[in-house]
Amino acid sequence: MNDIARQKLQELISRFSPALAKDRMRCLGMLQDMCREQKKEIAGIMAALEEGIPSAMMERDFSLEISRKLLILKLEDNRGLAREVAEWSVDTWAIALGLLTESQLPAAEVYKNYGDDKYKKGDYQGAIGDYTQALQINPNYADAYYSRGNAKAALGDKQGAIGDYNQARQIDPNISVFGVNIKLLLSWLRIG
Repeated sequence: MNDIARQKLQELISRFSPALAKDRMRCLGMLQDMCREQKKEIAGIMAALEEGIPSAMMERDFSLEISRKLLILKLEDNRGLAREVAEWSVDTWAIALGLLTESQLPAAEVYKNYGDDKYKKGDYQGAIGDYTQALQINPNYADAYYSRGNAKAALGDKQGAIGDYNQARQIDPNISVFGVNIKLLLSWLRIG
């Protein structure tokens, strides 16, 4: 996907404020004026706007990582967008709204995924290294703190795990993974 439309949306949001995300016709008209040849990208941006993606990001109840995944699925399911287009569209709004920089999201998620793979293979120390890399790129990545806490717990580092779980909860007070609420998990760790 071509990032010209992403850059133009950033310029528009910067110039006219995030309120532009609530004015479908104005946003569409301006994008068409600025980058008419980027039809696929404009269609993705507008599909996201019509599905309420920008508003959901600004009013999110979950961490941006979790919200991002849910919003990508929403675009795939409701609009039939290919995963690449849905990801690009959600990321474009996150960047345009100033919630992320272009360098943060993809790289942090890549390291998180590397860590997940190592964790599944029992390489907990390697997983911790990858989760730490993800957190250096995006220090507000609640899922990476949670996952690093799991790896530390697997190595018997109870205090390190509690620290990471607390950090995940501070970033996203509602975080729960696989139905386990962090508050409950922390109470179990403190008892044992």
